[in-house]
Amino acid sequence: MNRLSYLIEKERQVGLSKKEYDEVCEIFANTCDKDIKTKCIIIIRKEASPAREQIVSRELSINNPILQSEVLRFLVRDLDLGNKYQDHVIKLLNLEDDQYALYTLQLAALSVSGDAYRSSKNLHILELILKFLEHDRKSLKNAAHDALVSALTSNYRELSPKLRYEKLTNSDIDLYKEKALNIIHGGKN
Repeated sequence: MNRLSYLIEKERQVGLSKKEYDEVCEIFANTCDKDIKTKCIIIIRKEASPAREQIVSRELSINNPILQSEVLRFLVRDLDLGNKYQDHVIKLLNLEDDQYALYTLQLAALSVSGDAYRSSKNLHILELILKFLEHDRKSLKNAAHDALVSALTSNYRELSPKLRYEKLTNSDIDLYKEKALNIIHGGKN
């Protein structure tokens, strides 16, 4: 069993020490293998340490949708740095090409766009979320629905997973659309 496999299993069973998280970060930083990087970022996300931002943010330029998705979730959702990374989220939401990889990147960006809006109050993010509510692809439309509810629920981060799920499944999306349009046109947050 290689060292990373050992650390993954140990993290799953009892958790890791700071030194072991440091080791995972070192593996993450020193490998070019995208699968290994993805395994590492999943562990790094569990630690959710702001000290890991710099090393993880270097991977924003990687063209691997799965890794990009985890990196965005770490930076925007786990560390609540949507304000800092809002331009990257907007860039991914504005992708036009219909290749699978780009679609996956849009889905990744949509998954954190509500978090990015809440911390940045960038109206362009809200406009893009609304645009995706009308998308042909059901998965993008569903992600936009969740992003809109997340964006306009001020205490969303504090809700338990159960309450988040209930909020997402029981919300009247037309009311959220109306609220978003009022914010965009009236400038009210």
